[in-house]
Amino acid sequence: RRARPPHNATNSHMKARGLVVVSLCLPGLCAALRPPAPRVRMTAGMTAASAPAAVVPNPASLVTGLAFTGGWVDVFVWQTYGCYANMMTGNLLRCLECLTALRWVDGAFFTALIASYVGGFGAFRVVD
Repeated sequence: RRARPPHNATNSHMKARGLVVVSLCLPGLCAALRPPAPRVRMTAGMTAASAPAAVVPNPASLVTGLAFTGGWVDVFVWQTYGCYANMMTGNLLRCLECLTALRWVDGAFFTALIASYVGGFGAFRVVD
C-alpha cells in the first residue's frame, strides 16, 4: 500500500496551485483546439446583413477539452487522495478490495464516496 504524504502547508499549496492550473489551462486548451474563423472578404455591393453567418465552433473541441480535463483531474485526485473523481467503477473496486482485506475505515470512505455520487445523480434527476 502506498503511503500518503503528510498534510502540511506545502501540500495545501500544491493542491491549490494544481486547481489554479486546471482553471487557467481549460480556456486556453479550448481556444487552441477551436478552428480559426474563416475570413470573409467584403466586396462592392455587399452589406453586413448579406455577409455569411459566423461559423459555429467545432463541438469536438469542447469534447476534447472536457475529456482532457476529466483525465487530468482523475490523475490529480488519485495522487492526492487515493480515489477517483469521475470513475465510480474504480472506486467500487477499491471499496471491495478494502472490505475483503478487512480495512473497514477505508471501505467506509469509498462507500461514502459512491453514496454521495449516487445521491448527487439522484438529486439531479429529481431537479431535472
